Amino acid sequence: TGSIDYSNFEQAKKAAERGDSRAMYQLAEMYGEGKVVSRNISEAAKWIRRSADAGYPSAQMAMGQLSLIKAAGFAGDDESAVHFMSDESKSEEITSLMFRPEKIQTRNQAVSTDAVNWFRRGAEQGNDEKAQFILGTMLLTGVGVQKDLSQSAKMFQLASTKEPFAQAMMGQFYLEGAGVKQDFHEAARRLREAADKDESHAYTYLGIMYWR
Repeated sequence: TGSIDYSNFEQAKKAAERGDSRAMYQLAEMYGEGKVVSRNISEAAKWIRRSADAGYPSAQMAMGQLSLIKAAGFAGDDESAVHFMSDESKSEEITSLMFRPEKIQTRNQAVSTDAVNWFRRGAEQGNDEKAQFILGTMLLTGVGVQKDLSQSAKMFQLASTKEPFAQAMMGQFYLEGAGVKQDFHEAARRLREAADKDESHAYTYLGIMYWR
């Protein structure tokens, strides 16, 4: 794989057809963006799923997102979900789905569970902090899965090294003793670290600690 130029459409296509999961995802992005090849949402959706099935974490993360979009009733299949996700005018709805899934009216519980399974597959490989964060949020709010604060904290902990919002959530958890043993010093440390990265959620709980 070291000889493959993944930014080259022809090379990526040949590698994808040979079973290279990264090439499959690159091919999906090329079809979705329409920059080096004519835009084809159907092909993008097909290659995202193939890449995810082959175990590529970014594709599994994307399948989780597509499943949430379908669960919320914004799309009926993978292709229309990819079209929705690539629509810049829908960015607010997509952000709400990813970061505040409890605020979305879930219309299909089975598809919500499917989303959890995809995020879990991406998260458990240990290198996709977004999948870890979203799975933590779903475990916290009980969307598509039974609420589990300790497992939610575990996911936020994994994501916290790269995601300031996850670090702020860990600060909140330590402050409240939710999913972890209550520890005010650890709460303050994590909240300050997230606040230093301009994470507004940390401002709120750090302010609460000074107030108290």
